[in-house]
Amino acid sequence: MAASISSVGIIACGRLELLKRCVDSYVANLERHGRALELTVFDDSRLESDRDAAVAYLKGLKIGQSTLRYAGSTQRRRFAAALTRKGLPEKTVEFALFGLSGTATPGANRNSLLLDTIGRLAFMADEDTVCEAAPSPRLALEPAAAPAADAFEHWFFPDRRATLDAVDFSGADPFATHEAFLGRRVAGVAAAPVAATYCGFAGDGAAGSLAYLHLRGGSRERLMRSERTYRAAMETMETLRVANRATILKDGYCMAAFMGVDNRRALPPFMPSFRVEDGVFGSLLKRASSSSALLLPWAMLHAPETRLYSMDGAAAVRYFVNELVSAVIRAIPEDVSPRRIGEELVLFADSPQFEHRVNGLIRDRWKRRAEALEKLLELHGGSPAYWADDVRRTFGPLRAALSIKECPPPTDALNTAGEKGAAWKLTAAALANYGRLLARWEDIRTESERLVSSGTRLSEPV
Repeated sequence: MAASISSVGIIACGRLELLKRCVDSYVANLERHGRALELTVFDDSRLESDRDAAVAYLKGLKIGQSTLRYAGSTQRRRFAAALTRKGLPEKTVEFALFGLSGTATPGANRNSLLLDTIGRLAFMADEDTVCEAAPSPRLALEPAAAPAADAFEHWFFPDRRATLDAVDFSGADPFATHEAFLGRRVAGVAAAPVAATYCGFAGDGAAGSLAYLHLRGGSRERLMRSERTYRAAMETMETLRVANRATILKDGYCMAAFMGVDNRRALPPFMPSFRVEDGVFGSLLKRASSSSALLLPWAMLHAPETRLYSMDGAAAVRYFVNELVSAVIRAIPEDVSPRRIGEELVLFADSPQFEHRVNGLIRDRWKRRAEALEKLLELHGGSPAYWADDVRRTFGPLRAALSIKECPPPTDALNTAGEKGAAWKLTAAALANYGRLLARWEDIRTESERLVSSGTRLSEPV
């Protein structure tokens, strides 16, 4: 008999109204399908008043046969102390569960879920999502293996209301689709069992407009139906982005906003600091010969506050700390263990040539991006003109970046640190700390499993 998801974790950080909407939607779905499991809010709110408000809301919630749990900074601190009493290095445990001071730490919050639900099938969702699921409009039964960019199809909408009206949200049980694959092998497609499952997106597509320039096939035809359709899509990012079939991923894609995990297996840690933390997780999972990741032919609703985007050519040049981490990982030979990958990250960060080595990786990225855009213009004959103008708009920043000898530090590190020298130090510290975490993650998981088996959980009942 297939194992069932027994834990749902909501990844939250100080947005109470979105948290309420999210939790309410999951409670309603669980009751609709007669499921009883534990629902835990993993709360990364910095303000005590925000944490208190979240707990007060949970205490007033009627949840039927399921159970409610909560994990905020107090609960994480207590579990971190329990791990260090087992002899694990305090600084490494601190980084795993709290990240670096002053940085965004969604990955530390996701690590809290991994350690709290060890030994189970679990599902994580971000607080700006809603438990509404829709199948692909072109659902196919045969599984496949492909990069995510080849697996996804896109449909575009002028605003959120249009998305909600068009997408077939039928009240389905989203957990059943994940359970159908987690821990199983996909015959004829992948030899390794599926350790992580991802959904597509309906609503805010959570992708920059640059990604739309590269669309192909039916997705491109729908985007280019008219200039009005194109401009609206670029401004709102309102989309249905979904695979047509269950697809074993070949490229390290990971989007953790809706994610199932087989936490009975040795999963890697999320990068605790900075955003795009799920990209690092995906890069590591791709290298694991004993596990695979799968994209489901279903989409779920991503509904943050409505926002407008702009076509920003400079985005082609910007890069982030965790994109750099993933680039360094990809440059390490495939047959290297996670512990050794961690050691290599530390060596990279501590190198006297650190900035020079980063410069090489990032300039290669810029060159590949420029070459890809040139090929796009040639492939489509520079048509339609409004699309070609946006493609060309990205060339200026890329050419300017390639004309200088040294690249700047990552954008998010610079925004956090405030000046160039401090940003480089913060970037190196992030890589080195993550390397040390990778080197000890197996030990942290082992001790966490012992604690959980003895009744000591990171989260606590509400």
